[in-house]
Amino acid sequence: MLKSAGNALRLAVLSVFVIAAAAACGGQTVDLKQAVETSVTLNDATMPADIKLASAAILMKMKGFDDQRVNGVTFLQGSSDTLKAIGMDYDGFQLKGVSILNYEPTAQGTELAGIFVFEDVIGRRNGVRYLAKYKAQDQGIAIEHASVVQVYTTQPRVEAYLVPYDPNVDQVAISVDHNTLYSYAVNNAITPDQAGEGTADYDMFLFVMDRSSPTSDVKGRISKNTSSRSGFEDATTVLDYNGWKVAVISGEADPKSEDTLYAKLVHFPGEEAPWFARAARLRGLFGMTVNSKEKL
Repeated sequence: MLKSAGNALRLAVLSVFVIAAAAACGGQTVDLKQAVETSVTLNDATMPADIKLASAAILMKMKGFDDQRVNGVTFLQGSSDTLKAIGMDYDGFQLKGVSILNYEPTAQGTELAGIFVFEDVIGRRNGVRYLAKYKAQDQGIAIEHASVVQVYTTQPRVEAYLVPYDPNVDQVAISVDHNTLYSYAVNNAITPDQAGEGTADYDMFLFVMDRSSPTSDVKGRISKNTSSRSGFEDATTVLDYNGWKVAVISGEADPKSEDTLYAKLVHFPGEEAPWFARAARLRGLFGMTVNSKEKL
């Protein structure tokens, strides 16, 4: 059984390095998995040319480029004032695809709604919903209104890594940034059967790989029970790197013991979710001993 006794100082030090989320409250919920499955690239041959133009122009404005970045597109005065990067640095993130939610061409103009799905090299994802109203003009379109809003999934993906505690590296990795911590965890992770004999200090890192709402929460818990969200959570610290959340379960454990022991990641959707969708959900179940094989 993982024990928190004797690790109070470690948890206190961890808390010092908790990075508060910088994003403001707001946003919408979306099934990001479905958005990915239904997304297409902007060079897809079946996508109408006006959708490509509008989507590409909005994407460029979000990233801070000027109006002339996409040939054939004009933003009318005031139409793009709210197209900002939504409190996120997109360096390292590539557009994985676009999921079109609504496309209504009429004689008065066209209404377009879609979701941009971004992904970086380690697999973190972020979704942005966009709206546009535009009219055809000579060799292109004129955008009359455009807006974007951050979207969050209520069923985020989770990755887990069991890492022997190293006081010389652990705290430094946590204090730098998400990528540094993720790299540290991946490069030093072991499976339970690779652990040394007997009890030692370990960190179980539970990385939420989809960007989370600032009003959402996650809990890292340990338990022998695999059928519920319950478990011991007093040995857990939650880190938030501008929406990239990590639950760190710290303490003593014997991964080669005959006990079954699981780390759980429980997700609590934020205020952007409708009240009926805010129930806590078990989003990760990871074995911490050689006899704990099940994984959600």
